[in-house]
Amino acid sequence: MQNFAKAEYLHDLTGGAIDAIVEAAASVPSPASQLYVVHLGGAVARVGEEETAFSYRRAPYLVNILSIWTDPTEWDQQVAWARAAWESLRPFSAGGSYVNFLGAEGGARVRGAYGASTFDRLVEVKRRYDPTNLFALRVRA
Repeated sequence: MQNFAKAEYLHDLTGGAIDAIVEAAASVPSPASQLYVVHLGGAVARVGEEETAFSYRRAPYLVNILSIWTDPTEWDQQVAWARAAWESLRPFSAGGSYVNFLGAEGGARVRGAYGASTFDRLVEVKRRYDPTNLFALRVRA
């Protein structure tokens, strides 16, 4: 299976955001692909931003766009759909993404998923408890 994901927290789910979601869902190029919205709030929002590494607790929604397909020759088409869907939702962004829904998007996007102060705290914890980087993600080629 091939896959590519994009995600974003949303500050609202009204007219334009709903239109963008419906348009993206109507143009999905693979029956295995997913576009779903998670409603947050409640207990998630009652925890302070600085209390854990989970950021954007005040964002009421999280959208995950996941393109899944089988034919490797469809990479460009499938990735283009996910990126276009994500771009159409960026005007409604609360500012970041859930870190577990990130792909290879670069350090700035990872930092943005945590928020600057939380990211800095995590870097300090990493330096203190894993100075030799034993617990590093090892990607096989």
